[in-house]
Amino acid sequence: MKFNNNHKNVNKNSNLIGYNTSIGNQVQHIKVPFSTHIKIDDFLQQPIFVHTAERSFNFKDQTGMSPDFETYQLNTSSYYHEEPYGRLVFSNVHAMMNLNKESSRVSKKNNDFQQEIMKPIKQNTNSLDGHDILNTFPIAKFLIPVILGEYDIEIVLEKNTLMDKGIIKILDVSTEVVVTNCKFLPSNFIHSSDHMKQTASNGILFVEGFIQESIEYLPAINWEKISPREWLKKVYYRVDQKIMVHLKIQLLQLIQFDHRI
Repeated sequence: MKFNNNHKNVNKNSNLIGYNTSIGNQVQHIKVPFSTHIKIDDFLQQPIFVHTAERSFNFKDQTGMSPDFETYQLNTSSYYHEEPYGRLVFSNVHAMMNLNKESSRVSKKNNDFQQEIMKPIKQNTNSLDGHDILNTFPIAKFLIPVILGEYDIEIVLEKNTLMDKGIIKILDVSTEVVVTNCKFLPSNFIHSSDHMKQTASNGILFVEGFIQESIEYLPAINWEKISPREWLKKVYYRVDQKIMVHLKIQLLQLIQFDHRI
C-alpha cells in the first residue's frame, strides 16, 4: 500500500487522537519525528556573523604624563547580525504501508537515516554592497530577508505502529510535515583583510520536526458474524511503514539595507 502526498509548511500541531464521523470508521493519528543535519559549503551569499568594528589595547595613563605598565586597557566594539534561519518551502512524503498480523510490542526506537542532496538555487541577486552611492540624502534603515541558499534533503524513516483492537483495512491516509527547528551553525570563516565583516565559508544545517499522519481505517469488528477462525484471518494488529521524506529548505538572513530618501 503506497501513499504519496505533497505539502507546504504547516505551523500548527494536529490533535493526536480522534475519530471521524463516518459510521464504523476510525482515525488513528501518528506522530513520526525526524532529525537530521547536512554540511553546507555552497551559498548564493555567505552568511554574516559577529564582526569586530574596532579594537584597542594599551596601557592606562593615570597621570597624563606616563603610562602605567601594570594596568592594561582594552576596548572592543562589535556588531551583531541576525542569525541565519531556515524555512520549509516544499515537502513530499512517500510511504509504503504493510499490514502485519503480529501483535507483539514494537521497539520505541524507530530506524531513521538521511540521504542529503544539496542544490543551491541559482538566481539573479543584486549586490547589497553598492547601496551607499547617494550619500547626500538621509538614510532609512531596513532589515530585508536575503536568500543564502536553497537545499534539498531526503530522509528515510521506519515506523511500526500497534493497533490496539486490530484493523481490517486502511481506507485513507493524510500527512502533514512540521519543521520545529532549523538552525545553521558556522564551521569555518573566510579570512579577509576587512575586519569589519566576518562571513562563514561552510557550516552545518540542523533540521528537526515530525510527520503528522492521520490514518482512517476499518476497525476489527465482526460485523458479518462469521466464525471467529475465519474472521481472525482478516484481522491485522500492526502497521509497518517505510517513509521517504523530501524537504526543500530555504536558508535566509535578515540584512540591514540603507535606503537614501
